[in-house]
Amino acid sequence: MTVKVDVRAKPDFPLRVWISGIGAEVSVLEYDGRQLWLRWVEPGRCHYGEQRWSLAAAKRNGYCIVSGLPIRRGELVFRPGERPMPANAHRMILPEPVEQVLAGHTVTIS
Repeated sequence: MTVKVDVRAKPDFPLRVWISGIGAEVSVLEYDGRQLWLRWVEPGRCHYGEQRWSLAAAKRNGYCIVSGLPIRRGELVFRPGERPMPANAHRMILPEPVEQVLAGHTVTIS
């Protein structure tokens, strides 16, 4: 699976990412190293026009939705941090693939 990214030499926000494994279109609206502001759209499931994802310890084992890499409980990840719990609350993103995407690289899941 490949994450398709609409990037120029320097990313302009919003930066759109299509995550085919889960059928979501995600736009990075803003990023400061500790927080991601995303627009998250999963047709027929959920739509968040402006969602804050914070860097925090993973509450459980899982996989990064951008890279497909395994995530272990306690590892630092970006995850939605709003209440009530959003439909995508179980999704997690590792910081390194975010940096790669923002640098204009395509992240390929093998």
